Amino acid sequence: RLFMFRKHALKLGGSGQCGGRAVKPCHDGLGQFVLHLARIVFPDNRTHRRAFVALWLEIKYTEDQFLSSRFNLCAKYGLSSRTLEVVRARMKKLGLLKRISHFNLRYGSVSGWTFGDGFVCCLVKLAEVVRQAKRPAGRKIDEQKDRDSITYV
Repeated sequence: RLFMFRKHALKLGGSGQCGGRAVKPCHDGLGQFVLHLARIVFPDNRTHRRAFVALWLEIKYTEDQFLSSRFNLCAKYGLSSRTLEVVRARMKKLGLLKRISHFNLRYGSVSGWTFGDGFVCCLVKLAEVVRQAKRPAGRKIDEQKDRDSITYV
């Protein structure tokens, strides 16, 4: 079945992971994960999502997954330099990107960008916190604190 959601075609399909009701975009050539992540990071700005996907793809398919600062992403994808800097800053803040200095000999003393590991480590920790939060603590006082937390929302 096909649905329209904000000008994007979505199809309902069973993957087994989400009880057979997973929503998948109809862009089979591009990784679904990148599109979903772009929507999460930039929910209201389509231009920023385009810059996010463009930056992700260029880093993913360059040699050693290193994108030189000299590479003109703006001209290739029709993006403004301001948009690209906003997207890079957000990705760096989240730990998705890592800035490489021109002092780094591993990359031939050229400054640029590569994927960072901070976001992955954070997601692993978040998954563990969610697992622990779903288990009941066993003490009556903890249950009362959990029930009282609704008043602070």
